[in-house]
Amino acid sequence: MAGKVEKAVRRSFIFIIILLYYCLKMQMEYYVCLMFESIESYLNSKTIELLSQPSHSFCFKARGSMSISLPNVAGVYAIFLEEKMVYVGESKSLRERWRDMYDCRNHNFLRIVGNEYLKDMSGFEPATSSRRYSELLTKELYQYLTDNFSFKYLPVDLGRKELEEYITNHPEYSATLMNSKGRRGQKGLRI
Repeated sequence: MAGKVEKAVRRSFIFIIILLYYCLKMQMEYYVCLMFESIESYLNSKTIELLSQPSHSFCFKARGSMSISLPNVAGVYAIFLEEKMVYVGESKSLRERWRDMYDCRNHNFLRIVGNEYLKDMSGFEPATSSRRYSELLTKELYQYLTDNFSFKYLPVDLGRKELEEYITNHPEYSATLMNSKGRRGQKGLRI
């Protein structure tokens, strides 16, 4: 069933791209503006929907497990520090992406927060995509996340990457985001 829905969504998206091409080709600027307004409206409504979701705490029970089980669906997630959105991400599987949250080699957010928060602690060595923190520092980081951060998520079938980019570039949120520079061009850490 999900495969049929994905195919239908892809066909709809392809249709929109083709329609956009013909609108541009025929210099029908009015219709193009309407289409972009509806896309902007969709992304804005999804942002509002994400922000209205219930908050969940980073409650690490033990290394590699969390007290919440996310659905195995595509979606967007936002991480908050003291009610301010500090990170936004997307994934084709929220459950699998959240499992990555337990290993700083797999999730840039953990490295960003950990490298800043743990930097003055004894035995600190920066984590990388190939090196973890020590067990002691990992526990310290998990406790810091549990005490200070929360997250929200929203299943999104169509346009999850566009929604993530929309949020990271939105003037209301971009100033507090710690998403690293790269594909989405955001700034570094602000804890």
